[in-house]
Amino acid sequence: MAVFQAFKEVYVLTYLFESQEQKYYYDLYELDYEYYAVQKQGGTYYLVNHSNKSPYDKQLMKSLINIYEGKLNNIDDENSLSYSWYEKIRKGLIGGENEDEPLYVF
Repeated sequence: MAVFQAFKEVYVLTYLFESQEQKYYYDLYELDYEYYAVQKQGGTYYLVNHSNKSPYDKQLMKSLINIYEGKLNNIDDENSLSYSWYEKIRKGLIGGENEDEPLYVF
């Protein structure tokens, strides 16, 4: 608690505040806080009271998302992307068998 009292003002920039342990910590210790959102007005971004922010354009958000549904999402074969997949790559157990087939590493 002393760390919060060491400063006159503290700004915490975070995402999905309502669902974070951080919020519950503040509530548990009855720390006062103000909840703001970033909103674009014209060409400038402002902090606005979260309860007064404009709703998100969900259709616009949806149009900006592209969900890949190809074979790279397969999770039931030997090339599944997981911790064990990376371990197999490191040990040379997969990849390199067929040089015509690309090996996708991100």
